[in-house]
Amino acid sequence: MAKAQVVTLSPFNQFLLVYGIFLASWHSFEVMVEVLIRRELRLSVEETCIVTAGLGFGAKFAILRGLLNRTDAGRVGTTLIAQAQQIAERNSFAHSFLSVDATKQHFTQTRREVKDTLTVRLKRYSVETMEKQKDDFFAKFAEAQKHFGITDADLDAYTREIESFAKAPEAPASPLPESPASSHSPRQQRRAEQRAQNPKNHRKR
Repeated sequence: MAKAQVVTLSPFNQFLLVYGIFLASWHSFEVMVEVLIRRELRLSVEETCIVTAGLGFGAKFAILRGLLNRTDAGRVGTTLIAQAQQIAERNSFAHSFLSVDATKQHFTQTRREVKDTLTVRLKRYSVETMEKQKDDFFAKFAEAQKHFGITDADLDAYTREIESFAKAPEAPASPLPESPASSHSPRQQRRAEQRAQNPKNHRKR
């Protein structure tokens, strides 16, 4: 039996892989916040979408925090969510850009802020530091899920129902049949039209 081939990624591709997994996990984290809003307000999935679809994460979390902070257990939960948000630093990624050095092993996150004056902040990343940030975020995300009793299946069910609201994509239109003359050059087509209009002038002698 042939051995499975081991693929070794370059540091550059490793970073992109970890970064992509991190961003996908953030999306699941945001879905959890919507599921919690739905649960607290006893909304349908459609109603939850109507309420939250136009909101950024900060606005969604503000709503959830106001709902949950009415109880001690709720305050513990919102603290976990806030800690996960702080670890992720998602806004830093969303409102900055990444550059890579000549070795393609180290990355620089550049974030600009304007409050009276321009401030530019730099943060260095490597595969190892990105991996740690991802793992720390995963751990706090999982802790929040456990606290609220929300499973991955719950998150999947919510997103699947949202997908069901979408219209089925239209089938591509069938191409029109090619006319026999379409394979001719424009000059040949003009001659054919002239012969059709003046058949006597184009008879063979």
